[in-house]
Amino acid sequence: MGSWLQELAHYLWTEPTGNRIEPGLMNVSLDRILQGNRDIIFVQTYPPSGAPLSQQLAKHPLWKQLKAMQTHQVYEVEQFWHSGNGTRMIRLMLNQLLSVIYPQLFPQPSSKLNEH
Repeated sequence: MGSWLQELAHYLWTEPTGNRIEPGLMNVSLDRILQGNRDIIFVQTYPPSGAPLSQQLAKHPLWKQLKAMQTHQVYEVEQFWHSGNGTRMIRLMLNQLLSVIYPQLFPQPSSKLNEH
């Protein structure tokens, strides 16, 4: 998904080579996120976490400095984003993403992302 986002938006991250956790998944430090300081941030919570990652991060001093956090543009994506594949799943993901990134061009889908 990240490679598509690089073509559709100003996607800052490149997937590391070598020590990959699994394809498409990467850990990014809060310091690195703060360096990019993007307008919109998408996060995903992985089990067994009880609280959404966006809520956990909201308490962190570095996270509070982010432009996206200050303007309420942090979105928690659904769990299926990690394991979903196929053209229908990609279409659902893109519909959700593009309506947030380019709201004037793409109307809000019926399955809206949760803003945090």
